Amino acid sequence: MKFTMNNFFDIGYDKLNTRISVSTLGGTHSYVIHFFNNAVKKKNGYFDYRDFSRKIKDLKEFRESSDYDDVEITIDKSQKAKEYATDIRQYIQRNFKR
Repeated sequence: MKFTMNNFFDIGYDKLNTRISVSTLGGTHSYVIHFFNNAVKKKNGYFDYRDFSRKIKDLKEFRESSDYDDVEITIDKSQKAKEYATDIRQYIQRNFKR
């Protein structure tokens, strides 16, 4: 996602790191997620934003749960996470390219 911010939005990595460091959103992940949610909403409207942001939220919750909680990661959960990650990547590739 940072690559897309650099190449599609012309935000260099140094500038991006500066923005993240002064942001009140809570770090790199939160800043990048917030940035893309706003970009999707602006470019494609509320319905795309709602779907995109839900997938990002669900994927982030899965990652945090699998990293920090003592939970069993089932095949179904991991396949759903992979599906969300693929959907997010494909959406970004379709909608944010030069």
